[in-house]
Amino acid sequence: MQMILPEDIHWRLAKFMQGRKVFPFIENNELVCIFYLYLISENHDELERKKAVDVATQTVKRISFEINKNTKGNSYMDSDMVRELYLKRQLQIAVDQVENINFRYDQILNDPIILSYCFSQHVSYYKQDYFFQIYGPLNEGEYLNEMRSTLQGAMIMLGFNRKDETMLPFKHPLIPLYIWLKDHQIRVGL
Repeated sequence: MQMILPEDIHWRLAKFMQGRKVFPFIENNELVCIFYLYLISENHDELERKKAVDVATQTVKRISFEINKNTKGNSYMDSDMVRELYLKRQLQIAVDQVENINFRYDQILNDPIILSYCFSQHVSYYKQDYFFQIYGPLNEGEYLNEMRSTLQGAMIMLGFNRKDETMLPFKHPLIPLYIWLKDHQIRVGL
């Protein structure tokens, strides 16, 4: 899982957690995009694909629940309350990683729970529409050749803070993901 829009979200998140930015640190008009990558075997069967869809569906339900909870109770939207939630998660990660000498701070900024909070809190704060879409399993021809090792057979779920894909500023919802993957040279298994 990763949040790829706004492009500087990890910098903003770090500044917010350090107390150097206030909530909301994403503006109302900014496009927010999160993605989840579900890897399934190259010779997957229908059951494996169905399991990935079930996990994606549960993820959407959890995020939707958080959005609805936050929209109904604005007390959760106070800058200090939001920061406290993120810092509690940071502490939990640090405790879990206490013996891991390779642990890095950017693992906190890339934590799926923190990024899910970030998405749901901003959508609920601005009372925005949102949608999720699942793609895949991707076949050859549905991605750029240099992304083959990452996307061959993968299922992708994208979430945006817009009503539907017709409200996006690009021709296809996967475009920001392709750009992000290319910029970060992500390769699964390396």
